[in-house]
Amino acid sequence: MDIGPGFWWQVVILVIIGSAAYAGVSAAPWVPTLKKERDNLVTNGPWPEQGEVVELGCGDGRLLFALARRYPRLTLIGYEISILPYLVAQLTKLSSRKKYKLVQIRFKSLFSADLSGVKVVYAYLLPRSYPRLLRFIQANLATGGIFLLEGWPFEDRPYSHKIEIPGGLPWYQYNYFELSSTEPARSILF
Repeated sequence: MDIGPGFWWQVVILVIIGSAAYAGVSAAPWVPTLKKERDNLVTNGPWPEQGEVVELGCGDGRLLFALARRYPRLTLIGYEISILPYLVAQLTKLSSRKKYKLVQIRFKSLFSADLSGVKVVYAYLLPRSYPRLLRFIQANLATGGIFLLEGWPFEDRPYSHKIEIPGGLPWYQYNYFELSSTEPARSILF
């Protein structure tokens, strides 16, 4: 049996599609944050001048790179398990190594993220992943940390602030103490 280049391209495509499917099932498919939403959040979000910020499910890293341009002393860490957006993020980082020297893109599940000492964590995921996400955040968010959630709030958790984006999805800000309850989380919409 002769295995030619066509076979290997099929394997590559299958792996890319498989990783995208896994990402979509585990938390959300790759859907980039709209530019107006990203710009609004970069300008109006609760970003520290320095320290660590983590994006759970960073896709191609657009929000991380926008934050790096605005806040050059922040260490920005993104977690992604879909191969294609992960590779795009790595190529973007390589294209401007000096500008993005404090940006890290990790090919790992967002549920394995190290949040110890992280000041702000944010995510844009499907509500069906919220019960698991809330348990993960409750167990790992540093005391005093802030969690931002794009799109839909946790159904049974009060948020401290809502960032409205005209014509876009809102962001919900949760402080550590608003999420520290051990009550079960329920998903909304899905």
